[in-house]
Amino acid sequence: MSDIIVHKNDGILRLTLNRVVKRNALTAEMYLSMSNALDEVRTDASIKVALIDAEGPHFSAGNDIAEFLGGSYSLNPGSPWRRFAESLPAFNKPIVAAVQGYAVGIGLTMLLHCDIVLVDGTAKLSAPFAQLGLVPEVGSSGLLPARVGNLKANEVFLLGRIIEAAEAERLGLVNTVVPEGKVREAAHEVAGQIAKLPEASVAHIKRLGRSTDVGIMERIESECEAFIECLSSEQTKVILAGLKQHHRPR
Repeated sequence: MSDIIVHKNDGILRLTLNRVVKRNALTAEMYLSMSNALDEVRTDASIKVALIDAEGPHFSAGNDIAEFLGGSYSLNPGSPWRRFAESLPAFNKPIVAAVQGYAVGIGLTMLLHCDIVLVDGTAKLSAPFAQLGLVPEVGSSGLLPARVGNLKANEVFLLGRIIEAAEAERLGLVNTVVPEGKVREAAHEVAGQIAKLPEASVAHIKRLGRSTDVGIMERIESECEAFIECLSSEQTKVILAGLKQHHRPR
C-alpha cells in the first residue's frame, strides 16, 4: 500500500497520508505523490475540491528526520519538497483538511493553505522550528502571524508551544472541533458539499480570499534559502540526530 493514497470520486480528490508506523512523517516520495496529484487536477473540470486526511491516530509528525540527516533533502526548484511547497498555494480549488492527533511542522504549516480545516479533540498542532535549529516553511512565516498575530506565532515557532483543538478553534487556525473519531467523515461531507457548488463562484471566492497572500512565492523562496542554511549547520545536525535517536523504535 502506498504511503499516499490518491482517490478521485464525486468531484473530490482525496489524498490520504498512510505511513502510520512513522506517524505519517513525510518523505520525498510522499511530497512528490501529493504534488503530482494536485497539479494534475488543476485543469480537470471533474474535480471540484481536494481533501487531505490521514490514517492512524496522528495526522503527521512532519518531515522525515532521516531524510534531513541522510543528505537527500533539497529545496532546490523541482525537488519534491519544493514542488509541494509551491503546489499548495498554486492550487486553484478549495482544500479541506481532516486532522486528528499530532500535526507537527509541515503537518501544521500545510493547514495554513487549506480553505476548511476540521479537527477532533485529540488534535495537537505544533511547529517548533527554532527548537530544531530550523525555520518555518511553505510560506508559514507570513501566513501564521497573519492568522494569529506575531506574538502567538512566536510562541509556536520559537517556543514550540502545542496548540490543542479548542484553542486552535479560538485562534482561527481551524474551523471547528468534531467528536473524536469522526473528523475524516465530517471533512468528507464538507468536501462533498463544496463539490456540488457552482464552480465559477467557488473559484472566485478562493481567489479573492487569497488576495492577501500576495508575495507568497517570494516568501517561500526566502524560507527555502534560510532553511537550507540552517539545516547545514552543525548545531542543527546535532539536534536532529539526537531527536532521531530518541524516537528510534525499541
